[in-house]
Amino acid sequence: MTVCIHITAYRDTLALARVLACAVAQSRRPDIIRIVDNSPLPLPFSPPNIRVEYVHSPSNVGTAGAINSSIQACRQDGIDYLWLLDQDSQPSPELLAHLLDARTALLSATSMGAEIVAPLTRNHADGSINPPLIFDRYRARKIHYQDQPVSCDFIPASGMLLYLPALKEMRLPSSDYFLDIYDFALGLAAKDAGAFVWLIPTLQLSHQIGTKVTFMTSSGPYAFTDSPVFRVHLLHRNTTYLFTRAARGHNRPKAALWQLRRAIFHAAQFMRYGFDHRWAKAFAALGGWFLGLFRLRCIV
Repeated sequence: MTVCIHITAYRDTLALARVLACAVAQSRRPDIIRIVDNSPLPLPFSPPNIRVEYVHSPSNVGTAGAINSSIQACRQDGIDYLWLLDQDSQPSPELLAHLLDARTALLSATSMGAEIVAPLTRNHADGSINPPLIFDRYRARKIHYQDQPVSCDFIPASGMLLYLPALKEMRLPSSDYFLDIYDFALGLAAKDAGAFVWLIPTLQLSHQIGTKVTFMTSSGPYAFTDSPVFRVHLLHRNTTYLFTRAARGHNRPKAALWQLRRAIFHAAQFMRYGFDHRWAKAFAALGGWFLGLFRLRCIV
């Protein structure tokens, strides 16, 4: 059984050093660590006492391209398990071992399969949890869970443990997703291939997704996630593209209208709370929705 840890890095030497130290400290030591560095210039790091495959991609292929390249490379090399991390991940030393044990336990407890297992991710900034989601006809909805493993379509890619021999038929999502929603596209791609994604709620990964800003409103404090203009564009473009393709029949126009509603609401939030570049962000939400109706390939 061979295990590779994938790390996506970008312009942050200290963050890469932290996650690399966490990877080396795993009680179940990986056989190889694969770093995909999207920085303009290679990031320096201290080579650990583990085989490291370093790939520098100065053109910046994003999270999607980085993960896709590692999945393809590990498939070719006959790697059994690929564990996905990025530079914001802070796994505990026992997490990899616990994920491997959790998958073994699932194989004994269910006939559904357990091709991808992942911990619950908790943002370091405020302790908030990124809940599991499922694709319901034309939109995503949250899944209620307690302590038992739950099958889902979407969890953050960081923390996912992929059993590659069972994912040979999975068609990888387009690298044009770049960042946002690639996680969901990967989950749906696994589902289309007859594979299953499981969240293990008793296992947690400290991570960070977005930055929330808290406002005082008439009804009390309100937390809103701010993003740069290009991330707002990517979020709505990618979500609209994915959901309108995943929906079937009469649910396809419903998916488009649902995403338009979300884009309008998001644009209104930017305008109301007076973020920097609020007009640009509002237009990015609506423009991203429009472009996502047709394709992923566009200038961002």
